[in-house]
Amino acid sequence: MAPEELRKSGIDVIGDVPWGMHFCQFYETKKDLADILVPYFKAGLEDNEFCMWVTADPLNVADARRVIRRAMPDFQKYVDKGQIEIIPYSDWYIHDGTFDSDRVLDGWVDKLNGALARGFAGLRLTGNTFWLEPANWASFTDYEAAVDGVIGNYKMIGLCTYSLEKCGAFELLDVISNHRFALIKRAGRWQTIESTRDRELRQALIKTEERYRTLFNGMNEGVAFHQIILDDRGEPVDYRFLEVNPAFKKLTGLSAEQTVGKTVKEVLPGIEDSWIKRYGKVALTGEDSVFENYTAPLNKWYEVYAYSPEKGYFVTLFMDVTARKKAQEAMESLASFPAENPNPVMRINGDGTLAFANQGSGLILRCWQCRVGQLLPAPYYEYVREALSSGDTRRQELEVDGYVFALTFAPVAQKGYVNIYGRDVTERRRAEDALRLKSEELTRSNEELEQFAYVASHDLQEPLRMISSYVQLLASRYRGKLDKDADDFIFYATDGAARMQRLINDLLAYSRVGRPGREFAPVNLESALARALGNLSVTVKDTGVAITHGPLPVVYGDGGQLAQVFQNLIDNAVKFRGDSTPQVHLSAEIRGRECICSVRDNGIGIAPEYIGRLFLLFQRLHTRREYPGTGIGLAICKRIVEGHGGRIWVESGPGAGSTFYFSLPMANEEGKHD
Repeated sequence: MAPEELRKSGIDVIGDVPWGMHFCQFYETKKDLADILVPYFKAGLEDNEFCMWVTADPLNVADARRVIRRAMPDFQKYVDKGQIEIIPYSDWYIHDGTFDSDRVLDGWVDKLNGALARGFAGLRLTGNTFWLEPANWASFTDYEAAVDGVIGNYKMIGLCTYSLEKCGAFELLDVISNHRFALIKRAGRWQTIESTRDRELRQALIKTEERYRTLFNGMNEGVAFHQIILDDRGEPVDYRFLEVNPAFKKLTGLSAEQTVGKTVKEVLPGIEDSWIKRYGKVALTGEDSVFENYTAPLNKWYEVYAYSPEKGYFVTLFMDVTARKKAQEAMESLASFPAENPNPVMRINGDGTLAFANQGSGLILRCWQCRVGQLLPAPYYEYVREALSSGDTRRQELEVDGYVFALTFAPVAQKGYVNIYGRDVTERRRAEDALRLKSEELTRSNEELEQFAYVASHDLQEPLRMISSYVQLLASRYRGKLDKDADDFIFYATDGAARMQRLINDLLAYSRVGRPGREFAPVNLESALARALGNLSVTVKDTGVAITHGPLPVVYGDGGQLAQVFQNLIDNAVKFRGDSTPQVHLSAEIRGRECICSVRDNGIGIAPEYIGRLFLLFQRLHTRREYPGTGIGLAICKRIVEGHGGRIWVESGPGAGSTFYFSLPMANEEGKHD
């Protein structure tokens, strides 16, 4: 299988694609073909790929050479290198007057092997199917299915082009089913029609997330998810709270509103550096850590288990052990040991003999086969010796008959003995194991879902296209020939299918945000805004919206995703405009290591009671008749911003316009995350 290396497609609506991608384009004119194929091959040539362009009407070999030379003044150098072939379909698909699918498939693989042997990165190809006659359709459809399987195993990218003039409803379905997705022009803009081969995977992910969320919210232990923050030398200097469970507030007194999206130094200005350094080691090395530590700002002791789900991030599970620590400090004599204490309490003399044990220690002592007056078994006696010699508290977990005890060896050096305090942490251990398992399941499901999202939506859209096609046939043949009710019914069905298509596409966009893509890098927000405005050119022209902006800095992130945030927020501002000409102003303010971006409009505004619903999926404040849309755009913005370690919020009032704010990490002079 080809490695999951991403390549530039050259096509804005698609972005980067992995090797093995096999997709198609539906076109009507020669210009449609040039609009897609020229940037497609330009990106491949500039990325050291061998390119093969198999032409047919309406764009022949001469036309292809002319349009690509116009876009690439240096095109001849690639021809001289032998990096591109442009040939007619008759020299590739047809041999002795017939189409032989096996011969063509072998030909693609031979071209790839030759390209790799000459030092090229892989093969980028296209073939126009205008030459296909109805008699060849079935065999060519089988060939396309085979191509989809072959290309996926090689360093190849294939784009097949189909004339809408030659495709009826059933032919369209055949084509889409044999490609990962299709490009089609709607209202002057290229859009994708994607396939969903893994609908069950999405449902499984939802169930996994529900189980994870139930566990997360129901735990008695505090749980928090964080991102470590490094200085220019790569040393941990702070960390940001990304998510906390309900028990977090009970154990710390700090709510999610006070913590999520903020750094620990903002939340607890006097936090000890020892916490940050310890968590930094966990986040950067992946080594788990179990410890007890005191935090002065909260005046509490915590027992903490920390682990890293991925580099740069860490999760903590913790309990408040302040009461136990105070009890330990107060214990200066055997009389201080409450015999009725349900938790294990023992005292060990310096020579290793057991001096005292309460009833709660019974299960442990049976495991150790030890009684008062007898020697503590190794290696526990070693813990006693080490605790006394170093003066440091030692900790050890012990599993006994299905129970797990956390044992603390606390030396009283001046008296020459060690106190052992035990606590039943069976439920905590089970919760940790369950949480880790769920986290692994969620990660695995996310990875599979993200693969699905890229390839997305055939199974779901196929019946929808069938319905839409036949309803459109009814409309074209019978509109005005029946009665007004029939015309209305046809309109409602057509409109419903179109809205379902938009909803599916928006859901796919939302799910793709979480997919691991290109690594974060410095992003000039001026360029991201320009890309967003290019995508909104039709909207800007139709509405006359005035868009202005101040200086925008270089941040650290994914340029394509940040362009999508700008695009969604500007589109939202235009959609919810008032009676006057819509105006949108973008600005940015650098605050320490982060950039606060704002998008201000003069629209209808938002009532305070609705602001909390804005960033949730499918949450609409108006009817579709008033304002079109699916209610997913702002949820996508939230997911992108939080994926960059930032936060997003809004300030607004009815009739007063809205200002959306979001934070992003700054890039330093070396182009790294500050």
